[in-house]
Amino acid sequence: MIRGGYDPLVWLGIALIAIGIALVMVPYLAERMPGLEGISPLLLYVYRRGDFYLATSPVLIAASLIALLAFLLARRA
Repeated sequence: MIRGGYDPLVWLGIALIAIGIALVMVPYLAERMPGLEGISPLLLYVYRRGDFYLATSPVLIAASLIALLAFLLARRA
């Protein structure tokens, strides 16, 4: 036992339980969510082909690429 706190495995167990509850709730919440047709394509882009759906955010992709580029350039300097 670690002094002044819980064992790290206790926190891991709590995190796994919380993730499990969240994964169980996702389909329930997805059924009751309003349609996403009114959202700008810059914020949420949904690619549909038959039964396949891919949802992504071009703004988040661009921000991630900029952050990755800044990280790589900072490492070289």
